[in-house]
Amino acid sequence: LDLKVILVIVLSIINGHTSPNIVKLCTYSIYLQHPDADSLYVETVDLGESEPRTVVSGLASLVPMEELQNRLGVFLCNLKPVKMRGVESKAMLMCASQ
Repeated sequence: LDLKVILVIVLSIINGHTSPNIVKLCTYSIYLQHPDADSLYVETVDLGESEPRTVVSGLASLVPMEELQNRLGVFLCNLKPVKMRGVESKAMLMCASQ
């Protein structure tokens, strides 16, 4: 995604124009290498719900794990859960580059 698109999403969240069930902004901190895929990370994120969500992202070959720890993230949450190499992902981490 383009950085401008991510900024529009974040501003929509902050201004209350986006349903909180669709897009959530949070700090995520638990990252693990996917046990069966070198290109995937498995994140555990607290989105302010009753329990944390597991999110699988394809960032391992693009961003070192240390750079992602305790960063602010934008998550698309109204997706049907999908298994990625055997791990169920319950949201999508939105990413952009300049």
